[in-house]
Amino acid sequence: MRKYVFLALLLATTSVAAQSRNIEPEKAGQMVVVNSDSTVTLLQKEEVKMKAKSTSWGMIPIPGSSLLDKSKALMVIKGTTSKTKVKAGEVTLILKVKKINEKAQETISVCKFEKEKKNRTRIMGEFAILKGMEANASLNDVSRTIEQYGSDCYKITIPQIEPGEYAVFFDDATHFYTFTVE
Repeated sequence: MRKYVFLALLLATTSVAAQSRNIEPEKAGQMVVVNSDSTVTLLQKEEVKMKAKSTSWGMIPIPGSSLLDKSKALMVIKGTTSKTKVKAGEVTLILKVKKINEKAQETISVCKFEKEKKNRTRIMGEFAILKGMEANASLNDVSRTIEQYGSDCYKITIPQIEPGEYAVFFDDATHFYTFTVE
């Protein structure tokens, strides 16, 4: 009887340990979302480009028309949605890094993008001669907590997230991990 109890305990602890190991991404630079059934989904890493848009009022040959001109600086991700879908509510992400940084709260950002016809965009700044310049230098507009997870991972918890297009920025200014909240 003791052998069976010991064997059952051994199997239970082995399966729990195996499940906890599978939650972490395999390689440094990867991020996963933890699903409600404790499985994980690898987040897609997408390229972000900076673009500028301007109205054409400055091109009209009428004195003072350039005063009406407006310009925008945008961050653009190709495609209208991410391939990774997440349900609204609490979201847990795990990021594997090469080296743990003590300033993770400052270096990991979560931001929301707006869906357009062909792309997802985020306005970084606007300029108009009559209004002046308005900049949005922060990439962090989603409330989140970050804690060390294991020896080389961060656990990012977003307590309440609404439907939309989101991106997580870490370390590389040209690539974001993206997901869609439904």
